Parts: sequence; C-alpha cells; structure tokens
Amino acid sequence: MTSIQDLPVELLTYIFRLSFDITSLQRDRCRLSLVCHSWRDLVQESAYLWTEISAHDNIQYRERSLDKSKDLSIDIYYFFPSGPRPRTGLSSFIKQVVTPLLRRSRSIFLTTQLERNSFPPLLVELQSKSALRLESLILEGSPGHIDRSYGPGANPPQLPDMSAFPKLRRLQIDGIACKLSPRGLGLRNILSLKLINVLGVSAEQLLDVLRSSPYLESLELGRKPVTCPVQPALTQIHLPHLTTLHLRFMTVPVSNFFLSTIHAPNCSELSICADFPPLPDDAVRGSLFTSSTNHFTPVLRTLLTRGRYKDIKISKLGSGMRGQFVLRFHDWERGWPTSHAIKLDFSLNSTQMEEAVRWLGEYLLRDLPEISIRLRMNRFEDVHIMNLLDSYTKITHLGFRVPSNHGPIMSNSILVQMAQPTQLRWPLTNLEVFVYGAPKDAKPHDEAMLDMLRRRYMSRAEEPDNERIRLRPIKRPQLINRTPTAQSMERMTSIQDLPIELLVYIFRLSFDITSLQRDRCRLGLVCHSWRDLVQKSPSLWTEISAHDNIHYIETSLTRSKDLPIDIYYLLSDGPVPRIRLISYIEQVTPLLSRSRSISVITLSSINNLLKRLLVELQSNPALLLESLILKGWPMPRWSFAAEADPPWQLSEISAFPKLRRLEIEGICCKLSPPGLQLHNVLSLNLVDIVNVSAEQLLDVLQNSPYLETLGLGQSPVACPAHTALSPIHLPHLTTLRLVLMPIHVSNFFLSTIHAPNCSELDISSDFRGLPDDVVNGSLFTSSTNHFTPVLRTLLTRGRYKDIDITSTSAGNIRFLLQFHDSDRKGPVSLAVLQLDFTLNSARQIEETVRWLGNCLQRDGPKISIRLRMKRFEDVHIMDLLDSYTTITHLGFRAASLPDPTISNSILLRMAHPTQLGWPLTNLEVFVYAAAEDAESQDEAMLDMLRRRYTSSSEGLGNEGIRPRPIKRVRVCLDDSRSDYIIGEVQKILPEVETPWPEDHRGIW
Repeated sequence: MTSIQDLPVELLTYIFRLSFDITSLQRDRCRLSLVCHSWRDLVQESAYLWTEISAHDNIQYRERSLDKSKDLSIDIYYFFPSGPRPRTGLSSFIKQVVTPLLRRSRSIFLTTQLERNSFPPLLVELQSKSALRLESLILEGSPGHIDRSYGPGANPPQLPDMSAFPKLRRLQIDGIACKLSPRGLGLRNILSLKLINVLGVSAEQLLDVLRSSPYLESLELGRKPVTCPVQPALTQIHLPHLTTLHLRFMTVPVSNFFLSTIHAPNCSELSICADFPPLPDDAVRGSLFTSSTNHFTPVLRTLLTRGRYKDIKISKLGSGMRGQFVLRFHDWERGWPTSHAIKLDFSLNSTQMEEAVRWLGEYLLRDLPEISIRLRMNRFEDVHIMNLLDSYTKITHLGFRVPSNHGPIMSNSILVQMAQPTQLRWPLTNLEVFVYGAPKDAKPHDEAMLDMLRRRYMSRAEEPDNERIRLRPIKRPQLINRTPTAQSMERMTSIQDLPIELLVYIFRLSFDITSLQRDRCRLGLVCHSWRDLVQKSPSLWTEISAHDNIHYIETSLTRSKDLPIDIYYLLSDGPVPRIRLISYIEQVTPLLSRSRSISVITLSSINNLLKRLLVELQSNPALLLESLILKGWPMPRWSFAAEADPPWQLSEISAFPKLRRLEIEGICCKLSPPGLQLHNVLSLNLVDIVNVSAEQLLDVLQNSPYLETLGLGQSPVACPAHTALSPIHLPHLTTLRLVLMPIHVSNFFLSTIHAPNCSELDISSDFRGLPDDVVNGSLFTSSTNHFTPVLRTLLTRGRYKDIDITSTSAGNIRFLLQFHDSDRKGPVSLAVLQLDFTLNSARQIEETVRWLGNCLQRDGPKISIRLRMKRFEDVHIMDLLDSYTTITHLGFRAASLPDPTISNSILLRMAHPTQLGWPLTNLEVFVYAAAEDAESQDEAMLDMLRRRYTSSSEGLGNEGIRPRPIKRVRVCLDDSRSDYIIGEVQKILPEVETPWPEDHRGIW
C-alpha cells in the first residue's frame, strides 16, 4: 500500500480536516502535530486547517485560529444540543465572533437549547450586513421557548432577504421566532431548505418561497404552520431536482395540501409524520392521500420497493386509545436509522389502525411483489391487525411486548393465535426471528410463550387435520424478558466475522498483567481458530510481566518477534510477582532497546535496585520508549544529604525522542543545569522526588509546551526563593494535581501555571501553620486570579458533589471536596475537582467555606451537595454550607460526649426550626452513625425524625417551610443497636427506605 507520507499535501490536508471534532479542535490539531515533524509543519502552515472557529475553544485560541487562517473563508460553530458545554455563552459568542466576522463567514452553525433570545439580534445584524461568502446558515433553537415568549400579538424579527447572500446554498431555521417579508426570501440558488417550528410563517408564504427556489434538492417543513391554508394552491410547484422531502409533525390536511402542490418526480427519500384529527373510522383511508395527490402515487410505490430492511412498528401510546403506526424502509444494518427511503409516521386512534393498514395494502402494495417486513408490536395486541398485515406482506421478523397492565390470568391473544392453526393455515408461516419482551408483572405469559414455541416447532405424535401449510423452521428466537422495551430485531454479527486486527485488539484489552499466561491459555481453549490466532499474532505477546516465570518470558519474547515490548513489574496490591525485582531487572536490561513502555511499581525503596537499569538507559538510549513509570516508597529526606550523589540524573530523558508519559515517584534523583528536555511529553508526574527544587520544576514545565496531564507533590517542600518572572502557558493541560504541599507552595505553582483548558484539578494543602484569620486570603491569592474562571467552571461539573469534614485523632480537621462522576462505594480516585485541606480549627473551616461560597456563582442556581461530618459537630458550619449550597445528603457520625444527658448539637439543630424555618429543608438521604459509647444519641436521632417528618409532632408557629419528605435513612451501627434503630425508624417513617447495614451500596 502507498505510504501516507506519499499522499499529495492537498489530499492529506483534506483528510486532516475531516478528522476534526468541532468540540475539540485544539486537542485534535495538537495530536496531529505530535505525530512527526512533517505533520506538525503541515498543521501549522496550512491556513485551510484553521478556518473552523468553535465556541468550545477559548478566546486566545480563537484569535490564533483567525491569524493562521489568513484571509480564507471561515466556518463558525456553536453546538450545544448535547455533549460538552461551550466555553462561551451564545450571546457573547454572537457579539464577539459571529457579528464581526460575518463578511468572512462561509458557514454559520448555531444550535442550542438555551439562550434562545440571542437569535433576534443576529437576524437584525444579517439584514444590515451582506455576507457575500456565506454558503450555509443553520440556526436551531427550541420551539417551546417560542410558544411561551411570543403571544398572538407579538412582532417577531424578520428573516433577512437572502438575495443579499448570493452564494447561499443551505438554509436551516428550526425553533426561531421570525417572520417573512412580503418580498419573500429570494432563495433562487438554494439547494437545501429546512423551516421547522418557525413562528409567523403561513403556508401561502412557504409556497411563495418554494416557487422562487427551482433548484431545491432537499426540503424539510414541519409543525408550523399548523392550520390548513384558506384555499388550495392555484398552480402546482415543480421541483425536478428535489430528492429529499420531509413533512414533520403536521396534521393530515396540511400534509395533503403540500403533497398536492409539490411535484417531485425524482424524490428518493420521503418522510411524512402526520397526526390524524378526530375522524370517523371509515374516513381514515380517504384522508391519507386524496385524489389531488395522485401524482405522488408512482413515487410512493417505487420507494416501497427500496430499502434492504422494511420495518413496521405499531405501538399503543400511554393508557388512552391513541396509537402510533410507523413504517420505515431503510438500509441501516444496525442502530436507529437516520435516513430512510420512505418513512410514514401516523398518530391515530387504535380503532383507526385497521383502516391505515388496509390503505397500505390496497392502495400502495397492490400489484407489487410480496415484500418481507419486520413487525414490532409494542403493547398492541390486535390479532386482526397482525393477520391483515401478513395477508398483504410476508412477516419474517416479529417483535412482541406484553403490556404491563395485562391481566395476569387472561392469556395473551397474540400468543394464543400463534399457538393454534386455523382452518386455512398456521399464522405467520414465514416467521424466522421472534423477539419476546415482558415487564416484571407479566410472568404468567412466559409459560404461554414457551407453550406456543412447543406447539409450533416441536414434533408431536398427534397432528391437527386442518394443518394445511407446514411452518418454516424458526432461525432465531430472542427472549427479551423483564426489560423496559423490546430490543432491536437485527441479527448480531458473529464474532468470527470481525476483522483479525480488531479481534487481536479486543484480546489485548482483555489481558490482566498479573495473569498473562492464564489469559492467553483461556483464549486458546475456546476454538481452533482462536488458538491459531493467539499463537501466531506477535502483538499478543509483547507484554512482559514479572508475574510469569522465566521460561514463559522467553517464549513471549520469541513469539513477539521484533515488535516493541511492554515491561511490567507491579507490586502495589494483588498477587506477588514470581521474580524478585533485582533478578527481573537483570533479565530485562538487554531488552531496553526494544522497550515501548517500562512500568516498575513497588512498595519498597528501589533506588539501589534501579541503579543498573538507569545506568543502562543512560548508556543505551531506548529510542522506542514512549512511557516510563517508576514508583517506589519515598525515602526519608535525611537519608540523602545535600552533597550526596543520587543514582540517577533526570536530564538524560532527552535521549528518548518518543517519550510521551513520564511518572517518577519516591525516587532519589537530581537535575542537571540544562534541565529536562520534555518537548513532546504529554503526561508528567513528579512526586516525592528528593533533591529537586521548585525553580528546577519550572524549567521543566517551560520545556514541555504540550503537556496534558501534570502531577507535582510533596517535593519541593520549601517555598521558592523568588516569584516566577513570567507565567508558563500550558494551553493543552487538562489535568493538574498538586499533592501534599504547603499552601504557599501550591499558590506559587498556581500563580505561575496558566491552564485555561483545565478540566480536572486536584489540590491538597496544609494550613496548620497559619493563623485562623488569614486562611481565607491564603487559599487563592490575587496572583492566581487567572484560575478563578477554571475553578468556577469545575464547581458546576460532576454528577456527584461530596464534601467531607472529619476531625482527626491528632486534633486536626480535614476538609475534603470531591466533585466526580463515579457512584462511589469508597474513596474516589478520579474527580473533576478535588480540594483536600488540613486545618487547625473550626474557625479555619468557616473561612474555607466562606471562600468556597465566594467562588460559587451567586446568580446561578445552587448546587446540590452530599455532606459528611465525622466527629465534627459544628452547627454553624452546617448552616453556612446550606446557605451557599443545597444539602440533599447528610452523613453524620456522633462523637462520644462526656455527659450522656447532653444531646448532640447537630441533632438538636435538625429537630427544631428557627424563626427563618427548618434547617436542611431539601434533605433526601440521612446516614447516622455513632461511637460505641454514644448510645444516648440514638434516641435523640429518633426524636429528630419524629419532629421533622411526622404530622403528629407539635406544630410550632415559626416553622416556616416544612422539610421535603425524606427518601432514605441509613443506620451504620453495631448489629444489636442497628436492629433496634432500624425497627424504630420503620415505625416512624414506614414509607422511607431503610437498608440494613449488610446491604453494601456505598456510603449513601
């Protein structure tokens, strides 16, 4: 095959452009630049690759893109229907980017579910300026916002005259409040037009637009106008180039009006979604396609013969009489089809369904060859409809779901019909695939389904006399029982049909480093083809682990041939390696020139053991090395005096040109004056390194412009001698960890490092040496103001927001904030935001909480947090947190008190309202624990639940807003106390969930 380096520059640039993701342009361009020098030069010098401007990039990067794009036409994107949130609001983006760059714009793509009021100013701006280069204009908002914001007498903005945009070829307006001028749009050269949910546009105006657009290839209209025009169109509109027509969410009269007016003989993709008004059942067929739409009949009949997969779905909507009939003919082998040869989506009464099926069979399928369809019936059990469809078509796939409200005794009519032949034949004689679904309360129908399969497909001694036509053997019954909905009926691709490269990649992912021999053996025992694949694929033998014996390592090296290898020695937890570290290093030292990654992790000090390995790396550079991870147990700092010579010098890493990941932890080393040359490193972790100062680390960061992950910690332990002269810009940095540093050292690095795209931040600092009244001003100083936008953004992210306040046995207090997405059962290892502070007193905790409240955006909604207080019982801190946030989960552990008659202050506060109201009114989950000698607090906790949540408690005049009903109460005590407390809680709150202690579902 031709090397990718031999491709023409123009073609390679075009391929690069196709690989870009609009939500991560900066990351994608950076990754391409890191492949090789030629690709980096191509990305940096090709103006065509910088013409996309996205709201997901920061302002500085957008300005850089505009400079590099020179005078080429640009494409502007603001995309927020789903996925990552843009860094700039729509209003600001329109003012800062869209409006000033209209004259250079080739395409404008703005889609959002928020800030819909930003579109009218843009429409006014489009009227005043002429974008001579504009080829595509896409504006998509929300229809619900339009209906609420613009009443009958409102005056929405006017769509500009598109004749001012001579190159415009694509126009999509969805969910925008606007109106048409009497002159229309002037879209003579338009090729694709979409007008959905446009307020203030009538059917007659849309026809005028279509008459002036003779070259249309794609047309999509929908929802508005929702009323039928006053009079039929006098003349028909011929659109010979139209290939795609979508009429969405209209009533049947409006759909028929457009179908009778538009003539598109070359239409190859048709989609009609219509809602039937209240009509008599016998009038349904006559309302689908009237005599005025006869010119569409040839198009419909042609489309009905196309599409590899022909699906019909009949569903019952809700508990009423409404039903849905959906016909999709398409070529999509898997997943939900996004394009169809034909799609008909009708919403009608269940009693009108028969007339719709008859119209399909007698009007459209007449005189056509019998087609094979895949039928899904979701909570719809009309046997007559199924038989009627089987008479017009050939049903080869049947997906069937029993409704949840079906009687548990009465047999299902579909299963009964399929289990018994009629006088003519068995029903569905061509059935090949059967999918069965049922809810949890429909277990009796499982046996009926099994009985149906026995009657249809098992040989029996007695055969009915009326069994005229024998059944075709079923190919694949699929049972989807106890599931919310019946799954797809498509045949799954066999794993044997996967490409060998993909299968090898999957096998590689399944390997466990501590049991490579066992995992390869298990794969080889599945079948002959897998055994041959495992034995003959060198890429499956490139992992060398100390958990294997020496003979197996030699076998792996032989079978890996000349491929780069990955070397592992892991002794953190889990199985102990078979080979001692010193022997393993001697074994792998000759293999360093072949190494792609080296990972040595152990619980002991490895400085002396690594000496030979490090010397070998210095003398014979590993040109293939991409990852180097060395982690040992940190040695005491007094073990190495200032004049001691550590066994390794970090500066030699510059001899590894392909190195992308470097993690050094607990290793004694030093830096030479030139520092580290880590120009291409993406991930750097330097923790517990002896003899490395802050100034040396800054030199390392200045030479690492493409860093994406950075971890620094514990060393250096002293504040730098002077403040950094210039900031270090790391635009690609997304993860930053500053571990176990004094607060002034953390602030030094935060003031020096500028990472505007940081999406994961972990800071752990010690405040114990500071007075109580200066804590607030020590967290983030004025020199770290550039991190405030990043911090405020991270405070809004994370599905779970946890704050733990713990009083330690040493008399200190730990404040731990973790915002993360993992439903943890223990400590979280990866968080979007983690702040871990060690403090002296409750006053310092108060200052920390006040600082946190100042960081939260006061104009936005309060964030919901889960609060744990362990042996910390300061009521003021709890109330202060509740004023800045919404506490929905409270985990509380009562400490032992010297006087058992004194009630716990937290329980007292929760049991009695103040003049302002009840505390923690939004509490949903309460977790209670207490020390062994704090049994007196159990009754106080039960009394608190009675006062807060039972109507029998005495009402107080100053109650204010009653607390929201609690959902779960969890008790974490010893067995004897837990049984009693849980029983009492169930008596007080019988509707509340009270899990037992052995129900291990995490903290909450």
